[in-house]
Amino acid sequence: MANLKYFYIFIIIIIVFSSRFFFSLDEMSYFSADPVIYEAAVKEFSLANKIPHLPGYYLYVKTINFLQFLGFSPSYGQVFFSIIFSVFSAIIFFLLFNKFLDYKKSFFLLLLMFSNPGIYFYGVVNENYIFDLFAGGLIYYISFHRTKILLLFPILALIAGFRQTTGLLCIPLVLYIFWENRLYIKNNIIKMSLNFILSIIIFLAWFMPMVSSIGGASEYFSRFIYDSPIPKSTFFKNLSAMISITFYFFVPILLLILLNFNKFKKIKFNFKNIDYKLILWFFTPILFFMIFHYNKGYILLPIGVIFILLALFYSQNKLNNKFIIIIIILQLLFYFLTPMSQPNYQIYLQSEKRNISKLETWAERMLTKWLPTNSHIEYLNKYHKSVNLFCKKVNEINYIDTLIILPTIDTDAFTFSIRIPEKTIIRVSKTFVVSMNDCIVENELIDLENIKNKYFISNTEFIQDKFEDSINIIYKFDDLILFTNPKFNEMLSFIENAQK
Repeated sequence: MANLKYFYIFIIIIIVFSSRFFFSLDEMSYFSADPVIYEAAVKEFSLANKIPHLPGYYLYVKTINFLQFLGFSPSYGQVFFSIIFSVFSAIIFFLLFNKFLDYKKSFFLLLLMFSNPGIYFYGVVNENYIFDLFAGGLIYYISFHRTKILLLFPILALIAGFRQTTGLLCIPLVLYIFWENRLYIKNNIIKMSLNFILSIIIFLAWFMPMVSSIGGASEYFSRFIYDSPIPKSTFFKNLSAMISITFYFFVPILLLILLNFNKFKKIKFNFKNIDYKLILWFFTPILFFMIFHYNKGYILLPIGVIFILLALFYSQNKLNNKFIIIIIILQLLFYFLTPMSQPNYQIYLQSEKRNISKLETWAERMLTKWLPTNSHIEYLNKYHKSVNLFCKKVNEINYIDTLIILPTIDTDAFTFSIRIPEKTIIRVSKTFVVSMNDCIVENELIDLENIKNKYFISNTEFIQDKFEDSINIIYKFDDLILFTNPKFNEMLSFIENAQK
């Protein structure tokens, strides 16, 4: 039986790795501004200059450093990180499913999980959210092995080094596991104490060099008060964002439940058998996201709970093999066949500046910006190839020393600053303007009117809609345009208040 288990694990490694590796983001393609900032942090880690932004991601950046030493570029190193942790996550969840199911059913359920569009997508982009899936699964897996739970504090210290928020949100789960095993811990208090000391050593090993880049621990924690990395938001705004972005994660699961509805109707819940570890694993991050902020792949931390519950239902014959296979096929068809077009620049503007309704904006985001499909990956690869060629040409125009990036293009000014490091890049935001040289952000107001020669970069759709008759085009490539001599006061009034 052990040989059969390792056979399945080997097949899982091959399937998950190859399905990600051959359909991932290319080198120098970016899903958002974050991977560009991490790339800059690989060159020079400086929280004081917001490379990267708080809370720091120290071990993640150093892992990309190591992958660069092995020959990966910083941009693709982040993609490879996602691929590798997709594989690690798949192994952990296969072993977890095997706690409730035989190898065959565990394998089917794992295919269902890792063909989920959202989980698939975040395993092929240069973001680190797939690490959360692994972290949650690893902690829950260790909870089944009493002799291993003493290692949870050192493991938690390592997890926090990669993603500080993830480490924080996993603390209630870890503490409850200790409470459940308090008698065992009491009988092994010396080992527990040694592991606790080890966790402090691990924590300080990454925390001290991280905070030294900002002037020490006192300055680090004070930044969360006067320069918080968490955007101001409301409960309902966070809830709306979470429901919208996680739509593609949960629809296949809901469809599976509906297909098996007759069996699910007969489920009787016994509250005496509730696994409170699952409750803490799921609701601690969910409540945090709703109260403070939700974005992109945050759901990957708690979503493992849903698949553990499916494993429990599967063990009670509440899921039909045929329906699981149908959902796997539908998920893959959706992921590989759903098309995506370039996002309408209107979705990057505030609602009062848009020419489309809120419902149209939501639909546009669902079909572009938030769409977890292979076509989105292909779009990003094609788009950033254009950006690379565009920047290469702009970099050769010697008389231009300052570029102003308008908030209407489908990329962030950070991507231009890292591709055109010889020139000063200025990004216009809602209430301020910041300059970026090598992705170093200077939090100073800049008077655009006093810049003698104003050269702007935007997308052609925006220019055609707003200012086509008043500009002088210097260079145009695909959907990007470099221009000057606009109706400056009119455009400045628009762009200063337009960004979402």
